[in-house]
Amino acid sequence: MWRSLANYFLMFNKLYNGSSMTTRIFSRMLLLFILGVLINNYASAQTDRLIISEVTASGEIEIFNGTGEMVNVGPYWLCNFPAYDQLESLTVDCGDLNLQPGATVVVSGWDAFDSNDAEIGLYSSAAFSNSAAIVSYVEYGSAGHQRSAVAVAAGIWETGMFLTAPIDAASIQTQANAAGDLSYVNIMPTPCTPDASLLPAVVVDGGAIALADGSTETSICVDGVADPLEVVRDGNGEGPNREFVITDDIGTILALPGAGMNGPFDLDPAGPGTCEIWYLAYEDGLEGLEVGNNLLSDLEGNSDLSNPITVIRQAADGGTVSLIDGSTVYTGDAGDIVIDVTFETTATALSYWYVITDDNDIILAFANSAETNTLDLSGAPVGECHVWGWSYRGEGDPVPGDNISTLNDGDCEEISANFITVIRNPAGVVNGGALELTDGSTETSICVDGVADPIEVIRDGNGAGANREFVITDDIGTILALPGAGMNGPFDLDPAGPGTCEIWYLAYEDGLENLEEGNNLDQLVGVFALSNPITVIRQAPDGGEVTLANGETTYTGEVGDIVIDVQHTTTATALSYWYIITDESENILAFANSAETSTLDLSGAPVGECHVWGWSYRGEGDPVPGDNISTLNDGDCETISDNFITVTRQEPNAVNRFGEEIGIQLFPNPVSEALNVRIDGLDRNEARFDVYNLQGQRILSQVTNHANGTNAITTANLPSGSYVLRIVSGGQLISRRFSK
Repeated sequence: MWRSLANYFLMFNKLYNGSSMTTRIFSRMLLLFILGVLINNYASAQTDRLIISEVTASGEIEIFNGTGEMVNVGPYWLCNFPAYDQLESLTVDCGDLNLQPGATVVVSGWDAFDSNDAEIGLYSSAAFSNSAAIVSYVEYGSAGHQRSAVAVAAGIWETGMFLTAPIDAASIQTQANAAGDLSYVNIMPTPCTPDASLLPAVVVDGGAIALADGSTETSICVDGVADPLEVVRDGNGEGPNREFVITDDIGTILALPGAGMNGPFDLDPAGPGTCEIWYLAYEDGLEGLEVGNNLLSDLEGNSDLSNPITVIRQAADGGTVSLIDGSTVYTGDAGDIVIDVTFETTATALSYWYVITDDNDIILAFANSAETNTLDLSGAPVGECHVWGWSYRGEGDPVPGDNISTLNDGDCEEISANFITVIRNPAGVVNGGALELTDGSTETSICVDGVADPIEVIRDGNGAGANREFVITDDIGTILALPGAGMNGPFDLDPAGPGTCEIWYLAYEDGLENLEEGNNLDQLVGVFALSNPITVIRQAPDGGEVTLANGETTYTGEVGDIVIDVQHTTTATALSYWYIITDESENILAFANSAETSTLDLSGAPVGECHVWGWSYRGEGDPVPGDNISTLNDGDCETISDNFITVTRQEPNAVNRFGEEIGIQLFPNPVSEALNVRIDGLDRNEARFDVYNLQGQRILSQVTNHANGTNAITTANLPSGSYVLRIVSGGQLISRRFSK
């Protein structure tokens, strides 16, 4: 490689000596760039010694102490054969000859210095031919100087190696790679400042942290009362800067307590959530350490984190309680009541207990949900009790005899929003209780359309008996299904098809006979009791037929005075039924709910034809004007009628003030470029011609002062279709239809 460097140097030296000043500058800078790239790839000895770290063109020689201890370099020698001088005899420009670890000293004023072609060896003694005495070496300008062989023998130089001589714009500087191996570059002089690569890496270590009990996770109750957390460091943290950082659970920085703040930390004001406490060690110059940035991804610089302390912050939440099947009422025989319960709460890190009260909510007993979810109430007498939930932290046990409200007034406690009602009946009593839907009714309807319609049924809690279950029958009591004792709904009756069924709750003693599908409830034999039924009408949509009130399906009337009474027939009497008005192309114009009116006023429509359809549906949005009637026939639970009513709207005969009929002619019709309007008999000559499409939109208007006679209306820009011409003159209004 060094022969290649020499060849590059000779080639550029010729170019330099025979060129203009501009070319010389460019050639030398290019040479320095190539040499810098090539030389920078060369690695020599390690950095854990004294190093000649920079040589400038003006004779400044920088020495770096990489030994890890202070060295008095005053007695050391500089050698440029055959001249030798001790450092203490030279001028110290910066630094100290008592050279501290990682520091530099710069000397100058050495008479033997040569900026063009020289060697500089640093010796610990005057034994200049001894490889054990030479500690650092550089040669430049050419290879093979007198002491280069000593440096090669010491392992700090290579045979034939030489550097580019320093110039004012580029001194010789020493650098180190990550492994500590040296290389040399020609770059802008920086005496008194060693290359950063020579300096030992700053050690940063966040160490390990824990809570006082040795754990790394805890929870606090967000209740406005301070919960100071003591954090213990293991003592292994290391670095020039160290501080605690508080983040959320994805690393977003929430707070920087400051370098002097070592806890305890009160996170109660932060509200519910999860946060993490870290210990951060870092070197000067760290970027991104700001509230709002991410601790795990936004920091740039030399830093290290401890493990986090995870703090779950939760407010007390009593949530809700229910039986394991989701219901909140249980009825059983006194002396044999064991129930499985469950709860829902957002405060999963706090304690949650079940609290049993009487029907006046006086506390009777309690159980920790962390220990059991099964409550044995067999020892309680006939009567009613309630099971509540209680979320808390740091409170004493409930006190039997106190009201449940006493568990709702502390800083970190809350009772559930509901309770489970447990009714304890005398043994041997059977009672089907009462049923209702969630809206309190006992009758509903569903659309049979292949889409599930789950029906929630609520029991009043008065059911009693050794055996209890739901029974589904038709409307005359024939048993259609027995969901089973453990099945409490919701019930999906869509697969049963159209018809009417009833949902019952049956309580019975052992030995009941004939409880089988296909039998009738009146065939049951034994001790039993039935609730009231929930009636479910199951219907498929049926558009049926629409007619006028007189049974006709056509109507002809004069524009401005068309009011019709309509009716329909459908088998889907429990579903919604609307009347839909379309134009003759079946595009929707308007609609009306048959439950609100059966009278349609079409007086405002112009001359033309419209249709009145029927629409049977459940759970669909309103029709969209402009859509085709077919859009009301493609949903799961909708269908249009099998027919429609045709309404023809005609223009009444027009007469003038003398009772004479006004003559109006339109030609040509159909029209192309222009429509000619011939009028005879108007009371006045001033008139306005308005052209409307069949959707009632005015798309053209023209005024004339000689209405009686022939007027031309330009129609070239009208698209093909049917139109209505409306002539307005004084108090007279006349409409005629034309097409293009």
